[in-house]
Parts: sequence; C-alpha cells; structure tokens
Amino acid sequence: MTLSRHLRVIADMPYKLANFGLLSILAALAMPVHAVDLTWSGFGTIGWAQSDQPYKYQRFIDDHGSFNRDTVLGGQLDARFSHQWSATVQAKVAASDHNDTDWQASLAWAFLSWRPSDDWLIRAGKIRLPLMLNTENNDVGATFDFARLPQEVYSIAPTTDVLGLSISKTWMLDSYEWVLEGYSGQAKTYQRYFVRTGQPDGTMRGGLFTPFRMKSSGLVLTVRDIGNTFRIGVHEVVATRVGEPSHAEIPFVHQGPYDYLSPSRRLVLQSACRRTSG
Repeated sequence: MTLSRHLRVIADMPYKLANFGLLSILAALAMPVHAVDLTWSGFGTIGWAQSDQPYKYQRFIDDHGSFNRDTVLGGQLDARFSHQWSATVQAKVAASDHNDTDWQASLAWAFLSWRPSDDWLIRAGKIRLPLMLNTENNDVGATFDFARLPQEVYSIAPTTDVLGLSISKTWMLDSYEWVLEGYSGQAKTYQRYFVRTGQPDGTMRGGLFTPFRMKSSGLVLTVRDIGNTFRIGVHEVVATRVGEPSHAEIPFVHQGPYDYLSPSRRLVLQSACRRTSG
C-alpha cells in the first residue's frame, strides 16, 4: 500500500556547495512559521516476497519469504519561502545498504531550490540523478506498473542520491514539454558482491559490501506530452574505492577499466521512453 500526496524530481552537486545548501535549508526552516508555506507528504510499502527456491534472490527473497526486499516507509517536507525559493527534505526507513541483516534510516533528499524564472530551476544539496524513467519515484511502488522495477536496469547505479548541483531549463513547444538538465555531484556508497567460496577457513563467504566514492556528471534531455515520456542522456561516472586495501591473500584479478579496486571511469549514453495509456 502506498500513500503519496507530493512527489518531486531531483538532481545533484559537490560536497562544499552541498554543505552550503544543507545549511541554507536549515537556516531557511528557522524563519518565522508564518513566512513559510509547509507541505508534508508520506509514502509506505509493506511487501512480503517469497520464492520456491532455497537460494536468495535480490539479497532477501527465498523459500522462507521476507519483508526486507520491498518494505519501505518514508516522509517528505516541502517548505516554500517565496515564489523563487523552496526546500525539500525526505527521510526513509528501509533495508540497510551496507549489510544484509539491518535496517537503516536515511535522508534521501535534502536540497534547496531557486527558480529565477518560470523556465529555469537550480537545485543544490542531496538530490537525485535524472537517470531512468522511474528513478525519482522508485521507492513509491504504486506509481509504476511493475511489482518491482527491473533489477537488471535499475541496479546499474548503486545509488542515485548524491550531493550535488543541478541546473535545468524548460521549453513548452506545441503540446510537448522539453527539459534540458545538467548536473554534477558525488556520493559515498556501497557496492555489494556475493562471494561463493571465500577463504579456505570459510571466512569472507556471502555478501561483501565494498565502500566507494562515486562522482557523476551528465546532461539529460526529457520530452513529455500528455501520454508519453522520452529521455536521452550522457553521463560520466568515476568510482573510487575507499578504505583499507584488499587482504594480501586474496588474489588480484584485473578486470579491465571498470575494476572496482581502482579508480574507474564509465561514460554512459542512456535513453528511454514510456507511453502512458488511459
């Protein structure tokens, strides 16, 4: 079940500017209440998933069943200070992104928005990358037709919530809305790997979460009309592992330019389209 009164698309920016954006949000929220228009929203999905196989699929789904795969609870607060300035904070509770047993509460969005004119929008803080068609609302299961979004596509990026800056320009041409958005930002997150055999003593077997820092920049064009959405974008992503180096007894195997043990760069040309019926 899902409740949603307000949703918003978001994007991203570098850490120093991001921290400035977060401080600006807090300072703005400290203004007298009568000067701020506040809107709250909430969403939640309680989902039980069970398969007919003993092995785990997508971290949690096996023949015992689990609430962990699809259950998420969240809330969002939007504060409007004027026609040009607003702020958004969204928090959620879901399965942890750095182990297979815990749950965690996190800030998904926390950004400041400035709209100097009706067709320009600048956002700074913790925001979401404009990647797939359902990236901005992937936690709200009632907003798309799938039971869950295809993992083969939406797991390409381990996180889409980054600290960054986004600038977008909108044109209304005939019956189409054209939005061109450029962004740049970074995030520290985890990549999960499953180790089948591990070490001879049985250690390091199972889910292995590797911390790394991701920097991403891109330019995305989105075209919408009353029944269709088309999106094409170019993204450059640099991923660098953080923390201690691998254990000396684990053999190093070079896997090309995308090896997660060293800085890597990936340039992605992304396109997608959606048709809405009814």
